[in-house]
Amino acid sequence: MKKFLTFLAVMLMSLTAINAEDLYLRGGVNGWNASADYKFTDKGDGTFTLDKTFDLEGQFKFADANWGSVLNFGSTEEATCSEQGVTINLVTNGDNISTDGKLSITKIVVDKNQKKATFFGTKGAASDAVYTIAGQSALMGADWDPSATANDMTDMKDGTYQLVKENISLAAGDYEYKAVKNHAWGIWEYPSSGNNKLTISEAGTYTVTFTLTPATPALTANAVKSGEPQPVETKYYITGNAALCGEKAWDAQAIEMDDSTHTFTAMAAGEYEMKITNGAWDPAGQSWGSAALSEECSAGVGDKDGNIHFIVETPNNVIVSIANGKVTVTGTFKQEEPAKTFDLTIVQDTLWSKDGAKVAAWIWADDLEGQWTEWATNNNDTLTLKVNEKADSIIFIRNANDATEPTWDAWNRIDAGEINECHIYYILDWNAGAWCE
Repeated sequence: MKKFLTFLAVMLMSLTAINAEDLYLRGGVNGWNASADYKFTDKGDGTFTLDKTFDLEGQFKFADANWGSVLNFGSTEEATCSEQGVTINLVTNGDNISTDGKLSITKIVVDKNQKKATFFGTKGAASDAVYTIAGQSALMGADWDPSATANDMTDMKDGTYQLVKENISLAAGDYEYKAVKNHAWGIWEYPSSGNNKLTISEAGTYTVTFTLTPATPALTANAVKSGEPQPVETKYYITGNAALCGEKAWDAQAIEMDDSTHTFTAMAAGEYEMKITNGAWDPAGQSWGSAALSEECSAGVGDKDGNIHFIVETPNNVIVSIANGKVTVTGTFKQEEPAKTFDLTIVQDTLWSKDGAKVAAWIWADDLEGQWTEWATNNNDTLTLKVNEKADSIIFIRNANDATEPTWDAWNRIDAGEINECHIYYILDWNAGAWCE
């Protein structure tokens, strides 16, 4: 039986048109939305005015409704205000703008030609700003935790803040970090996008000094080797899905193991996925999943996308342990039948890209590996995949356009459980077609 399946992705525009030339203040104050109450008035001479009384604190930008590349302004300077107005320089597509404390704004004027913004109003009392360095756990001890008071910086009373971390054992490699204000994300961060990087060329014990100048802003880290690497006792943690870890789902330090072992007493019925980590997902971290399962695991413990997977039907004690890189999970679990599979053949009839040239396609058919398969159609006319009948067995076809990873330029969805052969008859930008039997 033949099925003719086509999918066409159509972008629908709202009946109410949004003018691309409109300018908005978009930030934490309004959820980063292009909201009407923070829309500027276009004066027609390259300037935009927002006459509005409101409190402004944290980060924001000036941008159009679509985050376009023309009306999109950030700055490297902090925003402050006075009754006479305080002007800062703007940068097209620049970093988020941060306020110097809490501002009671009465008016903002943006000049898109001069790339300047002037803020009118009164500045609140100087806030007791606390600056903290957040970063990878190997460097900071806590993994990207803005509330870690051990990483608070000291006010040097000269416009700079400093944090000194001593006796840190670091392997050779790159370590990322950034500065955060008042123990929370979203108030003020530097850099506002991306992270700074500290490069360690030789393993050892280091003293690392972080220096922050908020007004500029500028942030540096200087590492001085003080000795050879220190032996580190590995701590192991269990992480997993919400059924296992609740609100700490997939947190690298969700459940600390006691001497490489942890017992879940009377584990509730449910489906569980888990891994063991050394406390970090960053490059200095390690994790052990289904590939590390030992032969001593109880029946019913297996793999799901590289994670350890099992189903508990009746509450019972589940013991998880790790030794010599092998993970053992014991308990009473549901034993699932092996998935049945069949071969699905995909045949190229005609395949072309926008300019008429054949291109590679990416295929995914819920195969046993659960991986994307790159199909260079200019070299092969057919492709056979082993498909899992128990899963949805859905095929997606994407136009590679010389990309190294699949893209959503074109796709098709087919219930492979009802077919054994699929013919591709076109792939174009935004649409794809196939018929199957």
